Amino acid sequence: MNSNTAPLSLSIDRLILHGFTTVDRDQLQLALQQELARLFSEHGCPPTLSQTQQIGRLEGGHLQIAADASSSAIGQHIAQSIYQGLQP
Repeated sequence: MNSNTAPLSLSIDRLILHGFTTVDRDQLQLALQQELARLFSEHGCPPTLSQTQQIGRLEGGHLQIAADASSSAIGQHIAQSIYQGLQP
């Protein structure tokens, strides 16, 4: 971490998924955390987060994920959608 960079804590109170019948919640959560960490590390903190302390609701949009996608792949796609949703 750059010495000029403040630590970031991101809390997702609720994640609503529609259309998934079987998901391993632990795998999905781990993949989501890892992918968000990678995105923030590689691309930095979106300006949206430097302007506000709290975002009431973030629309992630519609994801196109294969029906047989693993929980890890779903978590990665969700993380990418969240990160994109934080962009101005």
